[in-house]
Amino acid sequence: MLRIVTIALAALLLFGASASARVLNEIAAIVNEEAITTYDLDRAVDERISPAEQESLGPVAMDSRRREILQGLVEESLMRQRAAELGLAVSDAEVEEAIRDVEKQNDLTREQLRQALSAQGMDFEEYRENLREQIQSFKLLGREVQSRLEVTNQEIRDYFREHIDEFRGNPFIRLSHITFPVAPGASKAELDRRYALAQEAVSRLKLGEDFARVLASYAESGQAGGGDLGAFGQGELSPAFERAVADLQQGQVSDVVSTPEGYHVLFMIERSDGNIRHFDTVKEEISRKVIESKKTQGVKDWMEELKAKAFIEIKI
Repeated sequence: MLRIVTIALAALLLFGASASARVLNEIAAIVNEEAITTYDLDRAVDERISPAEQESLGPVAMDSRRREILQGLVEESLMRQRAAELGLAVSDAEVEEAIRDVEKQNDLTREQLRQALSAQGMDFEEYRENLREQIQSFKLLGREVQSRLEVTNQEIRDYFREHIDEFRGNPFIRLSHITFPVAPGASKAELDRRYALAQEAVSRLKLGEDFARVLASYAESGQAGGGDLGAFGQGELSPAFERAVADLQQGQVSDVVSTPEGYHVLFMIERSDGNIRHFDTVKEEISRKVIESKKTQGVKDWMEELKAKAFIEIKI
């Protein structure tokens, strides 16, 4: 789906039954000296709740959603007023740059963008103004909220300790093996002989004999092959091998594993729960995470401050 930053343009003449019954210039709320009309509210409802969803909502739920949207309009009004008070303007050049970014991200020409907006029932000039308002909001929040936020070294270290698994690499195991192959159609006597050799290898390894030496003693006579199998993440081994090494610690050897190809002895070279990245390499990443977390609460607190200082009257 085309990703376009916008707010849908409501059809000015097509209101639902409940909206058409209202007087369009009725006041829904007053925010300082700015009025929000029922026309503004109905338009916002149509933009933010699809016709199908409006039909599916009962009267109580629909009224609740309308009041939520009205609160959002109150907050938008407070932000516009605060931006005007601070003189935070958005130039045509900034809006044009934002539009070019949208075109680049979606691989569109200007005409294609206009057509895409038109297909969604959106007017290009209103789209420009929506972008202007969004840029102004970003500027305002950056000045009023984000500039106030600070993250201490202690907070970063606390986050690192409390979320240590976020900075841990994937767990893995590294194995070596000795395999005693079995030819297709081998006799029972041959199978028993190969299995006995594998059991002998397990016993030697459990007694502490060097793995390379044990492997060499069978490989030189052509009875077995093997070596380093490499590293494996979770789920990368065959089920039979996975079961055989599930409880092995570093330096331990498995019991004999039987497969159609032969008998296998697995040696655990290394088991790692995943290396933890060094604190210095993740410090900036953590700082951004903590800032983002604080930003959410900071916006809420800042908005409550605006509301506390404003005159707000809900009239519906």
